[in-house]
Amino acid sequence: MSQEFKGKFFISPSDLLNKKQSKYMPHLKATSFDGQSVDLEDSLKGKISVVLFQPNVDVSKKWGETWFKNIQDDKNFLINPESFQDFNNILKDDLDTLSYKDIIGKYRTSNSRFSSGINSGSSVPFKKNKNFKVLKSQIIQVNSINSTAQRFMNYVMEGKLKKRIPEEYKENFFTVDLEKQLPFYLKYNLNLFNPFPPVILLVDENLKIRWTCSGVAQNENEAKFLWNLVNDLRLKELS
Repeated sequence: MSQEFKGKFFISPSDLLNKKQSKYMPHLKATSFDGQSVDLEDSLKGKISVVLFQPNVDVSKKWGETWFKNIQDDKNFLINPESFQDFNNILKDDLDTLSYKDIIGKYRTSNSRFSSGINSGSSVPFKKNKNFKVLKSQIIQVNSINSTAQRFMNYVMEGKLKKRIPEEYKENFFTVDLEKQLPFYLKYNLNLFNPFPPVILLVDENLKIRWTCSGVAQNENEAKFLWNLVNDLRLKELS
């Protein structure tokens, strides 16, 4: 594992990927928290999902956590479900107080790297009484297995890992054996071929992968960019 690059083995897109050109989330059999065999995609349909693939390796978990800091209260979403719920509620609350133009300006991401999510120069015209639908966002934690050694270590250590999962997140915790299910070319195309660093796939409600990142978030703005994209996908305009 490369400590120098802290798990970053590809450059993340500078904006959401075009939904027509985006790849679909592959079909994956998963083992749920309580040991049931399930289809992972069933948990993703109709929601905006931040899918965190990471092996049961301490340094990988530390790198993965850097993407889940709530800049509003300095808490980490992965260990503070209440903080993540607060994040989900802010967009809903803003719909009751902000105009259409302000909503578009605040939540539609610009095309610049590490955007703050506030596009004050938006050319979108003001529309009165425009309605929005807000989709739910969720964090999906995938304990990924990508080698024989990881399969053995997971057999020994998975119980310890599960003890760290908050009660509110247990239904969204899965173990997936990538090595057994996906051929290398498909893992390569999805950036899931490296067995050690964490990889995040941002998946929309139609199971399309709209953004991806790996390794450690280098700074607060990089992590914030991910959650700006999440809110962008959550916000749906009704015709």
